[in-house]
This record gives sequence, C-alpha cells and structure tokens, in this order.
Amino acid sequence: MNYSHAIGWLFLITFIVIKQARGESLGPYMKRHLAIDPRHIECSKNGSIKILVVDNPPYVITRNTSLNNGVAPPVGGVLVDFFMSAIRMCYKECNITFQAFDNVKELLQAIHDYQGNIAFPVASTMAVNLTWPWYKGTPIVLQSAIQGKDRALIIHKGNYNQWLKDTMFNNLFKSWPLFALTFVFAGLSGICVWILECQSNGDDFGASFSRGWFEGFWWAFVSMTTVGYGDKTPRTVLGRLFASVWIAFGLVMVAMFTATASNAIMSLEFNGIAQAEVGVLSSTDASHQAAKHGAIPKRFKSFKAMRDALYADEVNAILIDQYVGAYFIDILKSDDLRMLASLSYEYTYSIAFLDDQSQHIQMECFKNIQNRYGTSSFLERYTKQLKIFDFNTDFPGLFTTEGRTGYLFISGIALSVIVITGTVIDQLNKKYNLFGNRIFRKCCKTRIVEMSKDKTFTRDDRRDYPIEEINRPTFPRTIEVKSNSDQNIQTLREEVLRMRTTLNQILERLQNM
Repeated sequence: MNYSHAIGWLFLITFIVIKQARGESLGPYMKRHLAIDPRHIECSKNGSIKILVVDNPPYVITRNTSLNNGVAPPVGGVLVDFFMSAIRMCYKECNITFQAFDNVKELLQAIHDYQGNIAFPVASTMAVNLTWPWYKGTPIVLQSAIQGKDRALIIHKGNYNQWLKDTMFNNLFKSWPLFALTFVFAGLSGICVWILECQSNGDDFGASFSRGWFEGFWWAFVSMTTVGYGDKTPRTVLGRLFASVWIAFGLVMVAMFTATASNAIMSLEFNGIAQAEVGVLSSTDASHQAAKHGAIPKRFKSFKAMRDALYADEVNAILIDQYVGAYFIDILKSDDLRMLASLSYEYTYSIAFLDDQSQHIQMECFKNIQNRYGTSSFLERYTKQLKIFDFNTDFPGLFTTEGRTGYLFISGIALSVIVITGTVIDQLNKKYNLFGNRIFRKCCKTRIVEMSKDKTFTRDDRRDYPIEEINRPTFPRTIEVKSNSDQNIQTLREEVLRMRTTLNQILERLQNM
C-alpha cells in the first residue's frame, strides 16, 4: 500500500468518526459521493419496524386490522404507498408490521403507550396533541408528507338546482313594490289625461269620472308598456303634451322593472355559506371553518353518512378536504355531486417518527425522498379531478330545453283539453241545439234600435253591428220617416219587416256555424 492510499483511508476513517460523533447518517452521503448502495444498511437494529395507522382515505385505507408479517401491507393509500416506496429505495431489507385503529383517539392512546415506531396520518389537529403539555414522552419528529390549501364545498346538483329556482322566484316576488308602483302611476296618469280630455274627447275617455278614470288608466298602461293600443288617443294640445311626457316616463319604469327582473334571475352566484347547514367530518376541524364562515355545521362520522344526508336534503352542502372528497365521490359513484367552491384553508398530513431508531430512518431516508419526489404521483393514483359546478351547463334554468320540458308538457295538455272540449261542445250544440241562442247572445250582442218619427237611422255602425264576415242582403242604409204620408208609413213597415227577416237569417247562420 502506498502513501496515497494510506492517506485516503485515513481521511475516510476520520470523516466517518466525525459523522458518527455528530449523529449524522452516512447513507445519503455514501450513495451520492462514494457510489456505495446504502440499501445494505438495515432500517433498524433488529431489521423491523411497527407502524400505527388509522383509517383516513385516501391517505390510509385499512383493509383489515390484523398484523402483517409479510411483504404486502394490510392497508393501502397515499401515505402507505409513499412510505413503502421510500423504504424500498433506502433499505434492502425491512420487516414492516402494521396495526390499524378505528379512530384517532385510539391511535393517540397507542402513541402515548409507545406501541409502535411510526404513526400516520397525523392531521394538523392531531399534531397539537403530540406536543407539550399534552404529550410528555420522547420528543416526536413530524415529517410533513401532504400539504393542502383548500377545502371543497360539495353540493348535490339536483337539490342545488331546485334551490336556485326557488331563489329566482323569491327574488322576483321581492320586486313586487316596483310592479305595484307601475299600476299606481298608471292610475294617476289616467286621472290626469281624463281631466285634460273629458270635455272635448268624451267619446274616448268618457264624460263621467267612474268611466273616464278607467278608460284613462287603460290608455296610460298600454302607452307605458308599448306605443299604445290605438283605440284611445288624446286630441287636445295639453293632452298630447302630457302623453309625450308619460310615454317617456313609462319607458323608464318598464326599463327599471325589466332590469330588476333580470337581476333577480341572473344574480345567483355563490356568495358564501352563511346560514347554510353544512356537513363536516367529526374527525376534522372543518366544523370550526364552517362556523367561521357563518354556516351551521353538522358532524358526521363518515363520508357516506354525509353523502346520504346531502342526497336527502338534510344538509345544504359538505365541507371536506379536496382529496378526501374526490376519492369518495369516485369510489361511491356519486355522479350528482359537484364542487361549488373552494374555501381557503391550509392543512398538513404528516408522518410521526416516535423513537430514536425511527427518527434515524427519517433523517437517513424520508427527508431526502420527500424533497426529491414528493407525494403528488401517489395522490394521482387514488383521486380524480373533482367535477366543478358550472352554472351554464349544470343548471337547466327555466327557459332552456331541459328546464321547460315540464312547463311545455303541462301547458300542452291544458291547451289540448280546452280545444277538444270546446270543439265537442260546439258540435253537440250544432247538432242538438243544447244551449239554444244563449251562447250566441252573450258573445255577439245586437242592439235594438228604436225608430221615431222625423229621424234618420244608420244600421252600418260597427259598434252596433260587429259582424263583418257574413254577406248581408242589401237594404237601404238610411230610412227617412215622414208622418204625413200613409204611403210612406206602409213602405216603412215593409222595410222594417225586411230588416227583421234579414236579421233572423243572420242569427240562424251564426247559430249553425
């Protein structure tokens, strides 16, 4: 051996002694610098470690509670896969034994009783119980494995859509004062136009207040909503000036009402969970976050119980860790669940190294593996992307194809029943004359014109004779009455008889139609 080799070995021995004196591991250094595979190093003095776990999918998924002496663990999940991968990368042999507990309380008690070397998952709330003064044993080293920044607010699509529809109608009903105000202003405008038009335009607006006020109201209302119906028009200068002002004012009123109605329909964005009943897992601190946002938390022992309550509309939403929610929604095939929003909340799931030999594993292996690879690839194995509630696609609305199907069905049935009933009654009346002329007389009234001497009467008045479709026999449009001629009186009687015959023919035709 030459001097150079001797100096090299002396330097290596000195380096190892210094590292051992400091309590530092040589495994990572040997692998990185000396090209020596550290997997020949055992994970502990006796080559085995015991891991304490509690069921918390997708981080830890217990398959059974029996201890395992073989290679395949009786549990799975993100942290289990990450832990086993790290052990295989760092050590050649290591016998791992799992002990599963039913709840966090039992796991904490096992940690206090030193029943294992490593424990996980340790949530943020559980980590507090492993610090002084709640924990007075050997100091525990916590290695952060999974970090999250949000909790998901999950809703049932069908129940939430029904809530949106109810909210829309409630918002519309809340705008009733503006709707009533339009009627009040239309009534006041009707009185004003009647005052301006009653003397010179009594035919359209009536001479009396009781009739003229209502005619004015009708004119004001149709002029406000449209350009007017045309059956009544102001004729005076003051009346027309007032009409111009009223129409401009009416446009503003209609625009305000339309904007209010549109806002009631469209302003359905998520605005928090205040006063909402929100389901949370009792093993987490999500209840504190829900209460902080003004919600009413309801605690459940499992996600399935929360989901069933959400389907039964016993709670309005579920507040849960995004990864946990994504896992259970995929496993339980709950396609109707959607993430409505994410609430900012930082949380951590850690691995607890409970004694000296497990902390040796943490320093030698896990810290470097965590920094180099992380757990994101393991999360992708167990979770899928949460479906986000999209207002444009998930909410059918009232006027979309899906939303209007029920309304179309009901209105179509109502129209069909009315048309069929009316047609049957009409045909029966034509054949058996069940109702006589009563229906006709109510629907088409004919004014009886009394004739007096020395007066001319015109029968072709539309208000007196509204029927346009029937070809009427020709007869004199005016009849002049002269009392001093017997011949004229006889002619008058003949004309009256002809008119009566013609009217009877018209009535017969209408009855048979």
